[in-house]
Amino acid sequence: MRDAAAACSPYFVKRIEEFAATASVSIATVDVGVWEVALDELLARVAASLGGEQPRRQAEAYARGLLSSKERKNGWTLAEYIHDAGPQKTQRLLNEYSWNENGVRDVIRSYALEH
Repeated sequence: MRDAAAACSPYFVKRIEEFAATASVSIATVDVGVWEVALDELLARVAASLGGEQPRRQAEAYARGLLSSKERKNGWTLAEYIHDAGPQKTQRLLNEYSWNENGVRDVIRSYALEH
């Protein structure tokens, strides 16, 4: 990070380093149970925009995979993480299922503004 920020002002570099140090400490000490409850709440709000039980379940698994500690996240590694035989179910969610993208966006935006 230091090399990329070499052209920036020293104040800006210091702020980035302070933020990075604070973020790593706060993330390391956060209660995972709190995150689980918050994710469940958000997924419950989004459910109405997903158009059915199967898209809702797949979206939940996909979101949990994206938020997982897996180092690499692509279709195959996410499928492996969520115990699918391959990436087809998630690809179907993203490309074929009929769901309200604007509704999901609006719910997530509202949730983010609340928190």
